[in-house]
Amino acid sequence: MDSGWRDESGNKSGDFDYSSGVPTRRFTTPDPLETPEADNNPLGNLAPDAANTAVRLAIPGAFLVFSGIVNLLVSALFLYAGIVLANSQPDELLSRMRQESPQQAEMIEGQLAQANMPWDRAVSIYQAGFLVAGILGIATGLLGIWGGFAMTCRQNHGLALAGALATAIPCITPMGCLILGPIFGFWALIVLMREDSWRAFGR
Repeated sequence: MDSGWRDESGNKSGDFDYSSGVPTRRFTTPDPLETPEADNNPLGNLAPDAANTAVRLAIPGAFLVFSGIVNLLVSALFLYAGIVLANSQPDELLSRMRQESPQQAEMIEGQLAQANMPWDRAVSIYQAGFLVAGILGIATGLLGIWGGFAMTCRQNHGLALAGALATAIPCITPMGCLILGPIFGFWALIVLMREDSWRAFGR
């Protein structure tokens, strides 16, 4: 039923509340996403649910990038050590160790004698171990960095999954040996498998 109430311009207005019997003007709260301050917010052009999803993806994505950088740096040292061992003579290494650290050299020689393993064989095992660990760590680190950036930018869901999986594998990377890699990797996998995360990637 029309109450006949008109505003100052003489037009009927729907911005009045008649529930109390006295016409009272309603005041609406402006949408914060439509205010000028929202233009300075990088998530201001997103709906609240989409913004929450973006933040939920960005945090574990940043940890994937961090894990990848640590794996990359430490694995580069492993690879360098493997290359140094490959270009060195085992007898020279043993002589240098006896001069610089005689106690350590004596301990290693005792352990090798108990295992009935010659020094040349031990050096070759260490060389192969450092080379394999370095190559795997560098590949995993790069994949983790790319996957973390893809997750943060919400682009290439498959690459983000690959980076999370590579980071989550234990004991093949420095971060994996510290258990931090699997924690960050499985966290990212759980977030990536959410339905809203799939939609954020446009899938």
